[in-house]
Amino acid sequence: MMQGYRAGRRLLRTGSESAPPLPERGSHSWRLAASDLPLAGTIGFYGKPALVEDVLDRIHRPLLMLVAGADATPQAEFDRMDQRLTAAGREHEMYVYANAPHSFFDRASDQWQDACTDAWRRILDFIDRRST
Repeated sequence: MMQGYRAGRRLLRTGSESAPPLPERGSHSWRLAASDLPLAGTIGFYGKPALVEDVLDRIHRPLLMLVAGADATPQAEFDRMDQRLTAAGREHEMYVYANAPHSFFDRASDQWQDACTDAWRRILDFIDRRST
């Protein structure tokens, strides 16, 4: 995975910036999609849709949401956020890793290698599509 991380960092240095994925702060990363920072997009793991509710209508940057299916936050909350973003025509992607626990990408990565590999591929692809 470290090789992929280095590749991702190289992509970020190509001119377009993206907010890095923050496993423990997904909501904060998603909120940046509504900010005036010159970001190419934002990426966040887990998160709490309720913490993004007040800026949902202002999101104007591409958003990648990587969701643990067995997280403490009910899946229905993520589904509602996804539906609202879709209805508003906001560019976003949401992937749910069924049965994966919170922190599957870091603390439990050895037990969730397939999900981690898929999530990392999606992160790099998201960055690549937005890099100049």
